[in-house]
Amino acid sequence: MKMPIGFKFSAVNAADGWGARYLDPLIAAGVPPVVMAIGAAGPVWVAQEKMRRAGWTRDARRRAGLVFRVADFDVPEYSLEPARSADRQYDYHAARWPKELDRDVVWFGIVNEPAHLLEPSAQGAGGRRLVQVGGRQYADNAEWLAAHARQLAARALADGVRLSLLGWSAGTPEPWQWQGAAMTDLLALLRANPDTLALDLHEYSLREDSLEAPALIGRWQAIPRPWPTILVTEFGWTLRAAPAVGEGVRQIETTYRKWYARPEVRGLALWTLGKEGAAWGDL
Repeated sequence: MKMPIGFKFSAVNAADGWGARYLDPLIAAGVPPVVMAIGAAGPVWVAQEKMRRAGWTRDARRRAGLVFRVADFDVPEYSLEPARSADRQYDYHAARWPKELDRDVVWFGIVNEPAHLLEPSAQGAGGRRLVQVGGRQYADNAEWLAAHARQLAARALADGVRLSLLGWSAGTPEPWQWQGAAMTDLLALLRANPDTLALDLHEYSLREDSLEAPALIGRWQAIPRPWPTILVTEFGWTLRAAPAVGEGVRQIETTYRKWYARPEVRGLALWTLGKEGAAWGDL
């Protein structure tokens, strides 16, 4: 089994040797790599170009999990109408996507860890239905986000861009938030365009010693079937810690087979080679 697992890059990285030790052997073996990045297009471009120079077909290159996202303006403006908010974000990001990245091969992201729930008093919360979660009242933001993502998807399809959507943080959304009318419409659009539109998810155990966290790892399977294309653009343990190499790799392999060994899951990126200036050592 060739597991589509790679690394997440940020603009500041401790990534010496990743090309020789990770990327080059995969390219030589014809195995699509997973390279995802925030504000650092270089690693994604390197992977893109090494596949091209190796003579890979277009379809083979499109099977790689290459994802790039600009590092700012990644949270929607919730006080605006969804379509207007989406257009503003799309225009901002599209103007900053590096022209060197192949829009037919690389997936582009826009939104990062949006609020699935809002405080009822928050700016822009008006008009959303109120729900009880954990004994507290919130404004449900899922349908607004689905409409926002639907507009982003429409723009991407019109422009011939591969786009990953939503960028849910670990532990979100609530399972019932996949069931609304706007979300159902969005999921139908994604299912109809599996090689162009994908759901962007983050899944962590939030533990240093284990990936066993059923409410967090594998949470994506709450999405109604048939599943759309999934990109797990952040995956792992905690923000700044991971197990020792041997144990960490064992946990990754076990967890992948249990929760992610599905054709819909195009790639998982370990967070991250650059942890605000720190690193996970040799992992």
